[in-house]
Amino acid sequence: MTPRSQQQLSVLIMSTLAFTVCFAVWMMFAVIGVPLKAQLGLNETQFGLLVAMPVLTGSLIRLPLGMWTDKFGGRIVFFVLMLSTVIPIWVMEYATAFWHFLVIGLFVGLAGGSFSVGIAYCARWYEKARQGMAMGVFGAGNSGAALTKLVAPSIVVAYGWTMVPKVYAIAMLVTAILFWFFTYDDPEHKVPAHVTVMDQIRALTDVANSYGLKTHLDGARFANACAALDCTPAEMTWKAGIDGVSFGGTKNGCLGVEAVVFFDPAQAWELELRRKRGAHLFSKHRFLSAQMNAYVTDGLWLRLAERANVRAAELAEGIKTVPGASLEAEPAGNMIFAHIPRGAHKRAMAAGAKYYLFPFNASLDGPEDETIRCRFVCDWSCDGETVQRLLGLLRG
Repeated sequence: MTPRSQQQLSVLIMSTLAFTVCFAVWMMFAVIGVPLKAQLGLNETQFGLLVAMPVLTGSLIRLPLGMWTDKFGGRIVFFVLMLSTVIPIWVMEYATAFWHFLVIGLFVGLAGGSFSVGIAYCARWYEKARQGMAMGVFGAGNSGAALTKLVAPSIVVAYGWTMVPKVYAIAMLVTAILFWFFTYDDPEHKVPAHVTVMDQIRALTDVANSYGLKTHLDGARFANACAALDCTPAEMTWKAGIDGVSFGGTKNGCLGVEAVVFFDPAQAWELELRRKRGAHLFSKHRFLSAQMNAYVTDGLWLRLAERANVRAAELAEGIKTVPGASLEAEPAGNMIFAHIPRGAHKRAMAAGAKYYLFPFNASLDGPEDETIRCRFVCDWSCDGETVQRLLGLLRG
């Protein structure tokens, strides 16, 4: 197997070469446009449009090319990008009308998007400490724009403008083949189609760590999150870079009890002092804390959360059948945000239902069919009968 350092160097060299050739092709019309202007009898506006067409395409295509690089990998995207320009460049000598060259210019402009592909492809092959060097080397491929100003005029003088696209098409094809055989793929460089919550947490903790900061995870509904995501507590905390987590119990069946878990004992000792200073060290606190023994035994904390999540899912599906109602988003735990007509709110609250409306000062006086945003929370004690009673009230 090729050593990693050799793969990095090969990727950087071939990407820089490909970028240079692509930029040379991208600026081709700046040179051959002069003889084309005379041949086609173009006015200044038409000439400006002809030269600008590849630049326009190359600029607009960069965003989707960057997204495709994230999804499919830089190697295949760069390779296909180069191949997609070969035939349009080669057939250029057969074009006879102004619009023929405009269409070809659109395809030639694709080469200008190579920057967004190559920059992402190369950067992922290097660790952060060496990315600046790698980007500097790759960026030198901009010289392709200057190279075409030197090479293309010489070809035009010696063989006529029709030889330029032939030479460039061959150069692009050879470069694409060399690129494919001397570069590498790394599956880890691709961005997955679905970014997990743990990926998002890791992204945040990476930023915090880069500034020397610690990260605390508010775990008031930690159990519901673990149950919904089907992950372990470790995967959501220290394996994702979390330094401390509030392990919530009050919102999942305990009476006034929370636990704070630190993964560095030194930080845990400081919290003991701060807990006392903040008046959170109650007399006979051990009687409250004893609940935690039962809470974590045999996975009780997770079963309670799963029950709450199931009820929330049932309520969410039922809200979809309430006339005029809609979910703001599919629930990811035991909390639901929805938009429900005012009349339905009035019926439910008159029967004793308690939940929040947004804004908090929202009035129940007004048009019955006007929707008001609300939040429902299902706890561990909520049963299916309660959910169905609420839905019956909302439906009227």
